Amino acid sequence: MPAATAVVGTASENEYAFTARLEISGEEDGRACSGALVATSWVLTAASCFSEDPASGLPPAAGAPEMATVATIGRADLTTDSGQERDIVELVPHESRDLVLARLFGPVPEIAPVALADEPPAVGSELVVPGYGRTATEWAPLERHTGTFVVDSVSGGDIAITGQDDASVCAGDTGGPALRVTAAGPELVAVNSRSWQGGCFGSDPTETRTGAVEARVDDVSDWIQEVVQREEPEPPPAAAAGCVPARCLPDFSGDERADVVGVDADGYLWHHRQAADNRLGSGHRFGQGWDTWKFVMTADWSGDGADDVVGVDANDDLWYYAHQRSVEGVDYFSSRVRIGTGWGNMTKVMAADWTGDDRADVLAVNGAGDLLLYGHGSGNNFVPQVKIGHGWNGMRLVTADDVTGDGRADLLAVDASGTLWLYPHASGNSFGARTQLATAWSDVTTIVAADWSGDGTADVIARNANGDLNYYAHWYNTTRGHYLAAPVKVSQGWGTWHHIG
Repeated sequence: MPAATAVVGTASENEYAFTARLEISGEEDGRACSGALVATSWVLTAASCFSEDPASGLPPAAGAPEMATVATIGRADLTTDSGQERDIVELVPHESRDLVLARLFGPVPEIAPVALADEPPAVGSELVVPGYGRTATEWAPLERHTGTFVVDSVSGGDIAITGQDDASVCAGDTGGPALRVTAAGPELVAVNSRSWQGGCFGSDPTETRTGAVEARVDDVSDWIQEVVQREEPEPPPAAAAGCVPARCLPDFSGDERADVVGVDADGYLWHHRQAADNRLGSGHRFGQGWDTWKFVMTADWSGDGADDVVGVDANDDLWYYAHQRSVEGVDYFSSRVRIGTGWGNMTKVMAADWTGDDRADVLAVNGAGDLLLYGHGSGNNFVPQVKIGHGWNGMRLVTADDVTGDGRADLLAVDASGTLWLYPHASGNSFGARTQLATAWSDVTTIVAADWSGDGTADVIARNANGDLNYYAHWYNTTRGHYLAAPVKVSQGWGTWHHIG
């Protein structure tokens, strides 16, 4: 029986919004699958969707998927922009069944997850299967469809079903949900694993079987809950964070490579670890209410070698949140400390180690275009401010970190024409001759300087108008000087985020 890869049947409207369409990109070609939202940040689907050879029965490796995958959830009509799109950033396959939990890049609290069944379906009962794949007449339909199926048997981890009224599981619906409809709502009993695809567009016209084999879900609910409940662990007692001093730029996870911290459209502060192959890994969500803040950034204010969060709130106060990590590796914050007031006249605020003492200072551009240095003094105090530049109101974007590798922050700025410049920190509070690093950056909406590669100098992470995050490796040689490598897309879907740091 070939692997099922969508459902021939009648179209639904807004029912079954938890159904996910998965677009998986391979080196040679792409593939499509379906799935079901079972928690705010997790989709359950078939492990075979992510296998190099879906027919092999071999599960994918745990961790970041080998193939870039985008999940679309809550979009009955694919020609609209309803629902949500998220990258898949982590896979947790079941050890013995064609099931995998796929973590989304950021939660989708707007869409209610499907309830999990606590017992198998009865033989002879009906199940509803929604999906996005082929129908009898369309290769790539643009609407979610449903079909009705009768349960033939339940054997171990498999459930055999047969389509009714010409319904069939077709190409595009591997991992799609099989649902028992109750008075309280639908329950997930299984996901599509394999099917005969009788009557599907493009299939063998002599194949008439509409049967399918589903991977049972009700008896693995403990496994599902164990995985998805990792989403927001409770903060443990305070413990010192650990990282190599001055090499966390910014690095919440302590692996000496930059992570990404940001505020999503709902005002939640998130930390996303850097994963393999220049991808972002699973995220950890902190508190809500950060969407009203004017500036949010990461920098090692405390001098313990791991980045903290510094920001200006809606009342123009400057705050410091000390980042901590427990011995179990859980990230959290100590109580916040106010380190400044009256920052409302600043158009740009950056935190980075300008003085080279392994503790962040604050750089800011005021309404007159002056670049001001607020050096970190004793405790949580600043030394008197120093004007170190003028005319910076002509820069559209500015960020700071150690690009040149001398242990002191430099500045990167995008001017009104879309040119990216490096302003290297020279002696005292002066700059050396600026270097042009890129042009045609007019569509870039955010830049962050951080050591993504782990080589001890800052690279550039840029968000474009499409909401993509691109990584530009910083390189240097005596012939070319400082320059950037070609961009690498590390994530997407960041267009609605308020802050990225």
